[in-house]
Amino acid sequence: EQVNQTRVLLERLEDEDRAVVMGDFNCLWFQRPRRMLEANGFRSTFSELGVPRPKTCPMNGFESMLTPKRRIGLRMVGGGINLDDIYVKNLDVQEAGIGNGESDHAYVWATLNDKC
Repeated sequence: EQVNQTRVLLERLEDEDRAVVMGDFNCLWFQRPRRMLEANGFRSTFSELGVPRPKTCPMNGFESMLTPKRRIGLRMVGGGINLDDIYVKNLDVQEAGIGNGESDHAYVWATLNDKC
């Protein structure tokens, strides 16, 4: 389903010179939906800045919502994973980061400039 959603999104954006796609992708950076974005000219704002993608899930206080198996898995990968990102096409990334709200995910933000 995520692959089909990404395909439809990319079809809708194919004639756009500049675009931003952001959100909770419910997959890791190396999985197919996010690779599809990159294959179509989109770049993570964090990658554009040369910084590692931040761990955005789970945020402190929400670990208890996870199954024991998922808690073990998260400990094995350092306590969190990157599910949330901002992808840009033909925009300059000035800065990007994450913040903490009342959610199991961190929010992501970026300051962008038009390349033109």
